[in-house]
This record gives sequence, C-alpha cells and structure tokens, in this order.
Amino acid sequence: MVCTQKSKKTEFKTLEGVITRTKHGEKVSLSSKCAEIDREMISSLGVSKAVLNNVIFCHQEDSNWPLSEGKALKQKFDEIFSATRYIKALETLRQVRQTQGQKVKEYQMELKYLKQYKEKACEIRDQITSKEAQLTSSKEIVKSYENELDPLKNRLKEIEHNLSKIMKLDNEIKALDSRKKQMEKDNSELEEKMEKVFQGTDEQLNDLYHNHQRTVREKERKLVDCHRELEKLNKESRLLNQEKSELLVEQGRLQLQADRHQEHIRARDSLIQSLATQLELDGFERGPFSERQIKNFHKLVRERQEGEAKTANQLMNDFAEKETLKQKQIDEIRDKKTGLGRIIELKSEILSKKQNELKNVKYELQQLEGSSDRILELDQELIKAERELSKAEKNSNVETLKMEVISLQNEKADLDRTLRKLDQEMEQLNHHTTTRTQMEMLTKDKADKDEQIRKIKSRHSDELTSLLGYFPNKKQLEDWLH
Repeated sequence: MVCTQKSKKTEFKTLEGVITRTKHGEKVSLSSKCAEIDREMISSLGVSKAVLNNVIFCHQEDSNWPLSEGKALKQKFDEIFSATRYIKALETLRQVRQTQGQKVKEYQMELKYLKQYKEKACEIRDQITSKEAQLTSSKEIVKSYENELDPLKNRLKEIEHNLSKIMKLDNEIKALDSRKKQMEKDNSELEEKMEKVFQGTDEQLNDLYHNHQRTVREKERKLVDCHRELEKLNKESRLLNQEKSELLVEQGRLQLQADRHQEHIRARDSLIQSLATQLELDGFERGPFSERQIKNFHKLVRERQEGEAKTANQLMNDFAEKETLKQKQIDEIRDKKTGLGRIIELKSEILSKKQNELKNVKYELQQLEGSSDRILELDQELIKAERELSKAEKNSNVETLKMEVISLQNEKADLDRTLRKLDQEMEQLNHHTTTRTQMEMLTKDKADKDEQIRKIKSRHSDELTSLLGYFPNKKQLEDWLH
C-alpha cells in the first residue's frame, strides 16, 4: 500500500501483492493477478484464516479480544478451533443415527411379516410338490386308459363306417321302391287315360314321338313370338300410360292456371265495381263482365280521366294565375304597409322629440320662475313649439294611419283565407292525381295479365288441339271451368 500527500488531497494506492518462494533452487513468484493471496497464505502456513487474523497477525488494538463478552469470545474460539464445522458434523451424525434407528424399526417390523410369508411359502411349496406327484400318477393312469381305449375306438370307427354303408344302401332301396311305385302308378294312370293303346312297332312309335316333338317346338316358337308381341304391346301401353300421366299433369297445371285466371277476373270485376261506384258509372253494378263491357268501362274511365285531367289542368292554371295575382297584391300591400310603418315611426319619433322639448321647457320655466324676461322668452319658445307640434299633428294624422294599418291587416287575413282555400283545392287535385295513377297501374296490370293469357294460349294451343281436335274459345273454357 502507498499513500501520497499532495497539496490539497491524499492519494491511496494498493500495490500488487506478490509471493516469492524458492522451489528446487529457483525463485517462483505468484502475483495477486493470478491467484488469491489470502488463500495461498492459508495453504502455505497450514493454519486457518481465523488463527492468522486473531493469533498470528493480530493487531495491537484487537489483542484484548480474550477479555470481550462471552458471546463474542465464544464466536472467536469457534472460528479458531473450527467448532462450527464439528457441531454441524455432530448434528448430522445425530440426524443420521435417528434416521437409521427409524429404518431399523421399520425393517424389524418388515422382517416379522417376511418370516410369516416365508413359512406360508414353504407350506405352499410342499403342497405343490404333493399335488405334482398326484398329477403325475393321474397322468399315468389316464395314459393306460387311453391305450386300452385305442382298439375300442378303431372298432367303433369300423362299425360306424359299416353302419353308414348300410344306411346308404337302405336309403337307395327305399328310393328305388318309391320310384318303382310311382312309375307303376304313372303307368296305371296312363293306361287309364289312354283311349287307344298303340299297337305298332317301336320305330313307328318313335316317328310319332318325333313328329309330336316337332309340333311342340313349332308351338313353342309361336308362343315365343306371341310373348314378344305381348311385350311390345305392353311397352307401347306403358309409353301411352306415361304420356297420359304427363297430359294429366299438364291438364292439372292448366286447370290451376285457369283457376288463378278466374280469381284474377273476379278481383278485376270487384275492382271495376268499386271504381264504377266511386266514379258514379252506370251499368257496372253486377258481374261478371264481358269483353265489350270491359272495353266500354276502359273507354268511360279513360274519358273521365281525360276530362278530370283537363279540368285539373285548367284549375291548376287558374289557381296559378290567381295565386300570382294575389301574391303580387300581397307584395304591394306589404310594401305599402312597410312604407306607412316607416312614416309612422318617423312621426312618432318627431312627436316624442317635441314632447321631450316641451317637458324641458316646462322644467326650465319652473327653474326660472323669478326671471320675467326669461319667462317671456320661454313663453315665446313654448308657443312656437306648440305651434310646430300642432302643425306636425295636422300633417300626420295618427288615427288615419292606424285605420289604414287595420284595413291592410284585414285584407291580409282575407288573402290568407283565400290561400288556405287554394291549398285545399290543390290537395283535392293531388288526390285525383293519385286515383289516376292507380288507374294507370291497374290498366298496366290488366295488360300484363292479358299478355300472360295470350302466351299461355299460344304455348298450349298445339297440345289442346292435339287432344281435343280443335282449340276451344273463351266461352267454352269458362263453361268447363265453372
């Protein structure tokens, strides 16, 4: 360690520690950079760190540690003599002894049960030995019995084989007897059925038999041809039945479309009746309606619609002209009212100004009652002001202006009532326009339905013509549907 005193501060610096030894006649140095000096010193001197610090290299100030308190003294001695390590070793030995004693007790209990298991195993082993001896003797007895049974089994097999042959022969005999009886029975039946017994030779009989076989084959060939013809007819019948079912399905579909068409016609007639009632058209109180009536209704509705449209347009034009005229009058009256209001405001301002001047003059008169000259002057000014006030009142008659304003307000109220009446008439015209729009929609819907009916007729005309031989008219279709 090196400590250097400079002008204002002290510098402390630790030098590098080096241990130098002579080994085999040579000096060997160990630096603190390569190893830990304290551990090397302890290893070289062969004493513990506590002995070095507290005994060998103890500082003079710390040399009275044997006189310290009991706890600190005990700690010092424990460090010097490494008592802590021995205490831990004793504690470990005590724990090991306790653990081993517990294990010994467990092993003793286990040994007791193991002895019982051993005795039981010996008994079982003796029983197994005796049973194995009995089993060996029993196997020998069974083997001797099997040796005795072998010739008996062979004899039994021979007997079973002979018995099967006998049963087979017996069955053949029974079958032959049954066949013989059946043949005798068939022969007797044939003899009974035969009207005449053939008296010719076998060759003649064979010729007859072959001729009969030839006839049978010819009949069979004709039968096959008849079966083929029958299958062909059955196939044609199935095709016709299939075509019939398809036509029935198509007929059902056409019937459904016809029913829907009748529903649409009834709905159309109902709409025509309600619309005719609303429009007060005669001749449409009861349905159903013919084509001529429908055309007549369309013509009447179209004429009514055109008339209503013309009337509505004329009313709209008249109302527009009246509205323009009234609006122009309202604007003129409003401008006139505004001008009169402005004049009234100006006159009112002048009047209020003169009244204020009159008040000021009266106030000055009250203040200057003692001055006669001032009074005369003020009287003259007062007379002059009253003269100007009366002149202003004459020039601007307030009552007349008020009456004009009231008359203009009444005229405005009349114009408002006229505008409300015009609005009501416009609403009625809008209602008629809505009705006309509905009529146009119904007319378009009817045209679409007529077009659908025409397409259906054109699509099924060939089928109906092929089925009926002609295409039915509308009256015939209605008769069939009803």
